[in-house]
Amino acid sequence: MRASFVWSVLGGVLLTGCSTTNERLEKLIYMRQVADRAYAAGLCEQAVSYYEELAAKAPGEVEALLRVGNCHAREKRWEAAEAAYQQALRRKPDYGKAWHNLAYVQANVLAETVALMSQAVDEKDPEFTKVQTLVLKVLKPFGLETLGVEPES
Repeated sequence: MRASFVWSVLGGVLLTGCSTTNERLEKLIYMRQVADRAYAAGLCEQAVSYYEELAAKAPGEVEALLRVGNCHAREKRWEAAEAAYQQALRRKPDYGKAWHNLAYVQANVLAETVALMSQAVDEKDPEFTKVQTLVLKVLKPFGLETLGVEPES
């Protein structure tokens, strides 16, 4: 993990042609260390600030964006979390952790929506059945589509 960070930072530094490459690299490494300590301590507001700056200065950096998303997800700021994970995926489309966390966030949004709907809408309402069908479609790839409701064909 640390090696990939150093390479992504080094790539960003080299692309800018900065005359003080060592100073800039040292600053980015320090920024990463501070962000990681804040993240580990649960100080997400501080960590997010450093991680966002780091991601802006190191174009290959994706873990910082993942952690930005994680901090937002911890606070149930779903839209901000989703945006951070999607930004990480634009930089690295095969980043499995970002895909997992994006799916987690979207599943939470769906769960909250369905829970609110189940409280507000009568089960006999045709729209209620349509949402049940949608949920089953979401669960199908995981082999969880049989919850006692038959999906529409």
